[in-house]
Amino acid sequence: MSGQDDEPADPYGLGPDARISVGGYFPSTSAPVADPPVPDEVMQEVLRSLALLEQTYPAWRFWRLTASNGTPGGWKAVRRIPLTHAQRVAGLISIIERGDVPGLVMALAVQDEIAHQTGYA
Repeated sequence: MSGQDDEPADPYGLGPDARISVGGYFPSTSAPVADPPVPDEVMQEVLRSLALLEQTYPAWRFWRLTASNGTPGGWKAVRRIPLTHAQRVAGLISIIERGDVPGLVMALAVQDEIAHQTGYA
């Protein structure tokens, strides 16, 4: 060593701007890393799911929610016809958001059951 202020070499080869994070070391970067594009297969599956939901539940409109980078997120369903006060009191809701199709279908099934039990179907 040439002097007292010399720092030992980083065994991982990272510079002094690296920071410790859960799971290990991450080098500091000044520019954000771009997200990869959404594969065509994923978008085709989204469109198939959307068509199936619209066919199965015609009283609802459906949207695939997306993150700010364009990647698919959760699902949103909105009733096509506004609910009356009595329908809302009975437990029917106008908007459902879920993270995946099975969760959305389960919530829609619950709404169908409430509608049938209360005579609103």
